[in-house]
Amino acid sequence: MRSVLIAAALVMCITLAHGCKDKETKVTAPKPAPGTTQPAARTPAPPAMDTPKAAVNASTAEAESMLKKVMDYIKERKLSDAEPLLKKLEEMKASLPQGLQDQIASARKAFDSAKAVPAVPGL
Repeated sequence: MRSVLIAAALVMCITLAHGCKDKETKVTAPKPAPGTTQPAARTPAPPAMDTPKAAVNASTAEAESMLKKVMDYIKERKLSDAEPLLKKLEEMKASLPQGLQDQIASARKAFDSAKAVPAVPGL
């Protein structure tokens, strides 16, 4: 009985493998009637920049650039220049990846710390 089941399974596998071969089918467009003009071929439109993935990538790149400027301003103690950029980053924080959100939070802490410490003249 067991050998019959194995033989039947083997026959089914061979049948399925044989029936699953790729078969190419050519699809041809119907030919226009004589005397009529054929419409121009459509070219695909270029991908739009406002697709969600492209928009996320653009906003992420913009946020990374702004974050770098904020950190540079903090290092240079140009806190009045850093603050508006940091506020703008915090407004767009929810739409950014988690890693960037963490960096923005760190930048806020660095800004607050720098603001709390008075500037030392000559340094």
